[in-house]
Amino acid sequence: MKLNDTLKLLMVLLMSAGMATTTLTACGGDDTGETDVETDAGDEEDSGGDENDGGEEDAGDAADVEPEPADPIDLVPPPARCGEEGASERCAEDAETFEFGTASKISALQIAGADCCFDLDGDGLEDNSLSLAASMANQSLTDAIADDSLSLILEHDGLEALEVGQEFDVNFLLGAESTVDGELIDPASFDSGVAPQALLPNATIIDDGGVSVVEAGPGTVVIVLELFGLELSLSVRNAVISADVVAEESAMETGVTLENGRLGGLVLFQELVDTVNDVTATCECLGSPEKLIDMEAEDACIEYTDVELAGCVDDESICADIAKNCGGIMALAPVIVAHDVDGDGEKDAISVGMTFEADAAVIAGVEAAPAE
Repeated sequence: MKLNDTLKLLMVLLMSAGMATTTLTACGGDDTGETDVETDAGDEEDSGGDENDGGEEDAGDAADVEPEPADPIDLVPPPARCGEEGASERCAEDAETFEFGTASKISALQIAGADCCFDLDGDGLEDNSLSLAASMANQSLTDAIADDSLSLILEHDGLEALEVGQEFDVNFLLGAESTVDGELIDPASFDSGVAPQALLPNATIIDDGGVSVVEAGPGTVVIVLELFGLELSLSVRNAVISADVVAEESAMETGVTLENGRLGGLVLFQELVDTVNDVTATCECLGSPEKLIDMEAEDACIEYTDVELAGCVDDESICADIAKNCGGIMALAPVIVAHDVDGDGEKDAISVGMTFEADAAVIAGVEAAPAE
C-alpha cells in the first residue's frame, strides 16, 4: 500500500468537507439527533441578529453576559514511544520471527451521519461533526477499500479466546499485501520492532444481550505517514471503537469477523492546520509557502489562480486539491469545529464518527524492506 495515497485520502476527506457547506448545512436541524453539530453551528451564525431581540434563548443570554467556558475534555495521552519509559516490550521484537495476534481486516468504512457514534464531550448527545463530509468522501473510501489501496488491519493483541471478559489491545496496522498465507503489514505501521504506532488500549469483550461485543479505548490513534520527504502525524484523540463479533465466522486461528462497527474520536483543528501547512510548504508548484493557512491573517488562505494551480501535477496534485479547497474548509470551520477541548470557550476540535465492517484475517508477517 502506498502511504502517499493514504495521506491523500485522509487530507482530501477532511478538506472536501469545505465543498459541501451550502448543501449540507441548509438541511440541518430537522433531526433532533443532529442538534449537537448542525443546529448549534447555525445558532452561532444567527446569534448576531438575535442578540437585541432575544430570539434564541442562548443568543439572548450571550447579549447580557459573557458565555461560561465549557468544561474541558480530558485528552487521553498517547502511548509511550519506543525509547521512552513505559514503552511496549514489542519495541525490541524481531518482525521476522514475531507471532502476531488474531486479526480482522476492514472490509467497509464510512463516515457516519450526525447521530453516530459516541458522546465524546459528555453532553448526552452523540458527536460527529465530520458527518458533513460524508456525501463527498464516502465513495472514495468505498473505492479505496475495494481496490486495496487503503488496507487497514486490526490486530487483537493479547486476545487469548473469543470469550467475554478478555482483556487486550486493538492495534491499527497498515496492510501492504494480501498473500495466500495472510496479510503482510507495512513496516511503517510500527514505531520500532513491531510496536504499533496506532493502538487502542483497554479492549475487552462484553455480552450485550447474547451478542459478544468488542469495545476498546479511549486512546490516541496516531498514524505517522511520509509525504514529500516529511514525516507527518495524524492523531485521533480519545478514540473508541465498538463492534459485534460474528461468532460463527470467527476463530482464534483464522481471525475475527466484526459487524456493526463504530469508531469515534476527536481531531484537534490546529493540528490539522499544521499538517496541511507542513504538506504545502513542500509544494514547489505553490511557491513552497511557509503557511498556506495563517489563522492570524485577515484572509486565512493564500489564493492561487487556475493557471498557478495547473502547474501542480503528478505527485504535487494534492497541492492543488488542498489550495482549491482551503477557503471552503475555513468557511466551514465554525460548523465542523464543534467542540471545546481546553474549556477556554473557543471551539477547537472536530468530532469523528465512522462505521465499519471487518473480515476475519491472519497476519502472515511484515513486508520486507526494499533493497538499498
